[in-house]
Amino acid sequence: EPFGNSSAVAVYHCARQAHRAGFTHMLAGDGGDEIFGGNSRYAKQLVFERYLRTPAFLRSGVIEPAIRLAQASGAGLARKAASYVAQANVRLPDRLQSYNYLHRHPSSEVFTDAFLQGVDTEQPLALFESGVILIYLALGAIALVIDRRALMVSALAYVLTAMGALFEQFGAVSLSVAITALIIGSALLLLSAFWHSARAALLGLLPEGLQARLPAL
Repeated sequence: EPFGNSSAVAVYHCARQAHRAGFTHMLAGDGGDEIFGGNSRYAKQLVFERYLRTPAFLRSGVIEPAIRLAQASGAGLARKAASYVAQANVRLPDRLQSYNYLHRHPSSEVFTDAFLQGVDTEQPLALFESGVILIYLALGAIALVIDRRALMVSALAYVLTAMGALFEQFGAVSLSVAITALIIGSALLLLSAFWHSARAALLGLLPEGLQARLPAL
């Protein structure tokens, strides 16, 4: 089953090597800690979650300003209090990655220059854009086949949500993202204008048995 841990990369390569060597089954210990009570870092999250249960106006208007003031005055416990608040304000599951070595150190301290030169930092963004477009096209095709324009509106809502998440993640809009949004919006307008002809063309590609089960033109 999927698990959100970077060790999945190493497990994948080990499994692939084992498969090449002729092994069909492997036993691993992933999940054992959770079955028998979990790692202490999971239990520690309850401490942070209790802070988030405090009313927001108290956190932002009283507690956090008081901690900043204490830090400025050089109070001894202020640094630990500030660290606690900073960690608590990171929502799960991202908080579990706060001690990830790759997140706490610059990439130049972890990888060699030769390795970093071969890394395409734009690839994740390109994959995200491609995924959004493919899902949108799939939903659009389904909407045409079943003759439900409302599904197209839902598809557009998905695109807007995905783009919003993209902006929040990367903090800026690249030219390719803007062009992608423009193309999707234009396609939606064109499809609305030529809905019946587009649907007829798409239905013509389907088997007759399936066409009989779908709404008539």
